Amino acid sequence: MKLLSKIATVAALAAPFAFSSPSFSATCSPGMIADYVGYGSTGCESGDKIYSDFSFTGFNGTTALSITDSAQQHTFSASGLNFGAGSMASYSYKVTIAPGTPNTSFLAYRTSGTTSDVMTGLTATKTLTGTPGGVSTSTDGALGNVFTYAPTIAGPVDFTGSINVTGGRMDVLTDSLVQQVNGTSSVPGPLPLLGAGAAFGFSRRIRSRIKAAV
Repeated sequence: MKLLSKIATVAALAAPFAFSSPSFSATCSPGMIADYVGYGSTGCESGDKIYSDFSFTGFNGTTALSITDSAQQHTFSASGLNFGAGSMASYSYKVTIAPGTPNTSFLAYRTSGTTSDVMTGLTATKTLTGTPGGVSTSTDGALGNVFTYAPTIAGPVDFTGSINVTGGRMDVLTDSLVQQVNGTSSVPGPLPLLGAGAAFGFSRRIRSRIKAAV
């Protein structure tokens, strides 16, 4: 009886810790709108960053989303947008430095919105606003300006993107974030364009799976 009583006491003391233990973020895997919205406030983890609180307005449900990290640059991509003339859309998400990486900080970010239509040029404005921070603006498919934190900040940063297409078609958007680690860094380069190519391929795979399921 005494042994059972001790076991019950230990279980009762351990229970609050079991139920109050923190939730851990999932890995940011390629998916669609519902998948990323489903990450909620807990978010998903890519490298040493946690992405959370995704929200999308004006996007179709089969939009293909992905987050990649390469060295000190992280890229959020969306493909299969099919935003034609007259399209307006917006989205938002939060980026937080994961626990255990005290030497990492936010350095810079930029955005882009591109088309795969080689016959018709894109006429559109794509902006990415960071809070705290500033604005990166991509016009007519060109890479947006780089917004740089000086000095760098620990975050988190709330990002809000907006899209306004007046001509042509926007198929892909990319947001690139560069961090500083132990005082070393590099500005956001042409990775958004490389990410766009990868996003196109992923978008085709997603559509093929949907057709097969139907």
